Parts: sequence; structure tokens; C-alpha cells
Amino acid sequence: MRSLTKKTGFSLTELLVAMSIIGVLAGIGVPAVKQVVKSFESSSRVGDVVGAAMSNARAMALARGKYIGIRFQQTPQGDQYMVFIEHDFPGTGLANGFRPVTGRNPIRLPKRGLVMDMHLRTANSNNPVDAADPSYVVLNSDGQINSPQEVTDSATLCVIFSPAGKLVNHAVRIRNVSANDNVFNTQAEVDLGNAMFYIDSYPGIGLGEEISRNRFIIVDKNEFGAVPATERYSRYLQHKVLETVYINPYTGELISN
Repeated sequence: MRSLTKKTGFSLTELLVAMSIIGVLAGIGVPAVKQVVKSFESSSRVGDVVGAAMSNARAMALARGKYIGIRFQQTPQGDQYMVFIEHDFPGTGLANGFRPVTGRNPIRLPKRGLVMDMHLRTANSNNPVDAADPSYVVLNSDGQINSPQEVTDSATLCVIFSPAGKLVNHAVRIRNVSANDNVFNTQAEVDLGNAMFYIDSYPGIGLGEEISRNRFIIVDKNEFGAVPATERYSRYLQHKVLETVYINPYTGELISN
């Protein structure tokens, strides 16, 4: 006797209906995914990313009993990163020498966000100096932020926590771990693609010794870049800065103003 086997499967009509539904869902889902990705790349997300990194740096300083912090610096391609750094006199040969924390990768900030310091290392007697550090000039005019060197200067800063977990103003010199360091290195090595960031031995392009900070500003890189270089302060920094962020010296918590 011939056995009867029940056939299973989808009819052509059912397959067409299923494909139509998938197409509709894909049409809805792709824009939603793009919107989520866009939101994470926006300047408004910078505070969240930085806040998490600050908490982590403070926890490491307490756990290791060392000066540890965050270095904000751009690559030659213009992407800004946060790098975990630690004080290392024996390794750098400098009393204020810091190097990248081993095993901690640099964290790229959202593409549209840019963290900046409203101070410059450039001495200029025509502008007010920082009362806490006379070697710094307070950025308050268009003429101070109209060159690539000055933008690099302002967008390169450090935040340092003491071994007790307290925010401090500490002199900082950035050095590499070794000649083969792929995080900080000489300009030649970075230009060859062997490292991401220049060490701070190039004051001519805005990278020199500095004092760590307890506050910063967050700007929208696209809007900042769209303003003529000769009007960056008056047309953008003075009026349209996304927010000024202060750092609680005892907890590391970010406080927006």
C-alpha cells in the first residue's frame, strides 16, 4: 500500500506576502537605525561619553594610587579622542611626564562633537591671562582662534585625578611608552601611520607643555567649521557653545552650565 506523506511548505502567494512584509519592516527599520547612529555621532552625546570616561579615570587613580587622567587630542585627520594617561616619571624621565595607560584603547568622541579649552598657551599681552596660570591666555577674541595651531591648542587638554581621587591642576608632558608606541609618538611616526597622536613636543602646531583643566566646552564641530576663521569667537564660541562643563573636584561628576 502506498503511504500518504503530508507535504509542507509555502505557496507562492504566501512567499510574496512574507517578502512584502519584510520589505515594509526594512523600510521602517533602516531609517530608524540610521537615526540612532546619527544621534550617537551628534555633539549632544559628548557629555555622556566623557562623563563615563571621567568616572573610570578617577576609579583607576584610586585603585592604583597614581595620577591618572584623560587626554583630549585630535588625530591629524581631525577626529578627537580621549586617551587614558598615567603619571610615569621613571618611564618618561620627566617629573611631569605622562604616558598612555597600557591596555586602554583611545576612545573616539562622536564625530560632530569637539571638546575645547577656552585657554591658549600663546602669550599675548593684549589679552587677559588666566589668574590661576599666568602662562595661559584666556581665549576671548577672534584673532586668537583663527589658525590651525590655535584650534589644535584649544582642542588639546588634559583632566587629571590624584591618587586620592581628587581633581587637580597638574603640569603635563605627554610621552610615548616606547619607540614603537602606536598611541603617542613623534610626528614622523604618526605621519607614517605607525601611531595615532603626536607627543607634545611641537609647540609650533599647538602641542606643548600644559596644565590640566577642571572645565571645558563642547562645540558642534560642523557648526564651528562653517563659521569663517576670522569670526569663530564672536559668531560661534561667544554665543552658540553647546555647553560649558565643570568637573566636580571630589567626585569627577560633570556639571553642565
